[in-house]
Amino acid sequence: MGTREAQWISYLPNKVEEIVLFHIGNVVTCLQKASLIPGGGECVLYGTVMGSLGAMLPFTSRDDVDFFSHLEMHMRQEYPRVDEIIWLVDLLISLSR
Repeated sequence: MGTREAQWISYLPNKVEEIVLFHIGNVVTCLQKASLIPGGGECVLYGTVMGSLGAMLPFTSRDDVDFFSHLEMHMRQEYPRVDEIIWLVDLLISLSR
């Protein structure tokens, strides 16, 4: 890349606004925005280099937030070592606010 091209690229405005950072715990190799059911809300599906598949779903109501908050509370009492699941629930709750 020449000097002129580098200068021109440095003046371009940002095209994407960073809203949240999310640590999957592995290298994500594919992302796809999709609907899990016809006419349903959209989610982000992803796959990782180690073969894991995941989905990020936004909460659509306050009832969902309350349910997962209580689920987190009970999971912490029963299974204190499930930090990865709790972290995911915390992230989903923070995204829905």
